[in-house]
Amino acid sequence: MSKWILWCLLAAPIVSVGCGGKDTDTGSDTSTDTSTDTSTTDTSTTDTSTTGDQVRYNWFNPRGSDVPDAWAEGAFESSWPEVYGQTDAVSFYINGVGEDTRGNMTLAFEFLTEHSMAIAVEGGGTLNSEGCDALTGENSAATELAKIQTIYDAGGTLSYLSMDGPLSRTLATGRADNCGFDLDTAVTELVDYVAAIRLARPEIKIGWAVNFPNWSYDGISSYQCATKDHGDLEVAIESVLTALAAAGESIDYFMADNPYDYATGQKDSNCHDNPAEIDWMGRIVALENQVVAAGLPFALIYNSATGGSTSNQMFHDDTVAFVADYQAAGGNPAIRHVESWYTYPDTLLPETEDYTLTNTVLDSYGAMTSRWD
Repeated sequence: MSKWILWCLLAAPIVSVGCGGKDTDTGSDTSTDTSTDTSTTDTSTTDTSTTGDQVRYNWFNPRGSDVPDAWAEGAFESSWPEVYGQTDAVSFYINGVGEDTRGNMTLAFEFLTEHSMAIAVEGGGTLNSEGCDALTGENSAATELAKIQTIYDAGGTLSYLSMDGPLSRTLATGRADNCGFDLDTAVTELVDYVAAIRLARPEIKIGWAVNFPNWSYDGISSYQCATKDHGDLEVAIESVLTALAAAGESIDYFMADNPYDYATGQKDSNCHDNPAEIDWMGRIVALENQVVAAGLPFALIYNSATGGSTSNQMFHDDTVAFVADYQAAGGNPAIRHVESWYTYPDTLLPETEDYTLTNTVLDSYGAMTSRWD
C-alpha cells in the first residue's frame, strides 16, 4: 500500500477529498510540571478494504538529532529491527529539525525516506513569539515552514505536523508568556495557521496536541488548578472545530499529552487534596470519546514524568503500565506515540538492552492491543 493511502486511511473521516485521489518551547507543552509502509513485516501495509477494520498507528520519538547511530548503514537491522518493523512514523521536535544539529537530522530524513517511513514533527502552532497580533497565525506558519524545510532539502516529505499547545501559547489563561488573547482570538489565529500550512504544504497532515492535565474537562479542574488552568478543553475543542469548518479548513488528528503519573493521580497537586481519588484515566477516555465522535483520530503520548526524572527502568515500567492501564480503562487510540523529553531514558539503542528508549518502545508496542480494531 502506498504512503498516501496510509495518510488517507488515517484522515478519511475529515479530509475534503476522497481516497481515490492523492491528498493529503518546541517539543511537548510540558508546563504541567512535567515541565508508512515501514517494512515488509509491518501490518500497517495490510489492505484495510478487505478487512473493514481500523488501523492503529505506532509512533516514537528518538529524542532529537543527537542519535546518528540509529541512521547508520545497517543500524536498524542490528540495533532496532523490531521497533523498526512496527513503527509507522518517527517524530522529531521542530527546533532540532530547523537547526539540523551536526547534520544528523538530514541523515535521519534521508534514512527514513529511503526506507519509506513517515516523518512527524512536533511544532508549536500559533507562537507567542510571533507578534501576538492579527498576523500571529500566518507569521507562526512561516516560521515553522522555514524550519521543516530541512526535511525537503534532504529529499523527504513531512507527513504529520503536530501543533503542540497552540492555544496555551496565546490564551490569556495559558502559559505565563502568553499573548493575552480571548478564546475567539486565539482560535482565529489557530485557523489562520492551519490555512497557511495547508496552502504551502497540502501534503502535511496537521494535528492538535494538548497538555491535558493543564485543562479543565468533564467537570474536573486541571491538575495544578491553583496556579495553572487553561480553561475548559471541551469548549475549546468545539470552538476550534467549528471555526475550522466555517473557514473550510480541518485538522487531521488530536493528540493528548498526559504522563502516566498524572493519569494515575500519583503526582502531587496544589489544589486536589488526594488526586489519586480522581479518575484521571477515565478523563482521558472521555476526551478520546469526544474526539472520535467529532470524526477525528485520537492520539495519546505514552510516558512518565516521574520515571523520566528518576531512571531508565522506572520510565520503562511506568510507560508500559500506562499502555496496559489505558486499554483496561476502555481507551483505544488511533495513534500510539511513545516519547520522552525527560532526562531518562538516557540511552537510545539497542532495543535488546533493558530499559533503553527503543527497548521501552518495543515493550510498549508489545503491550498494545492489535493494530487492527
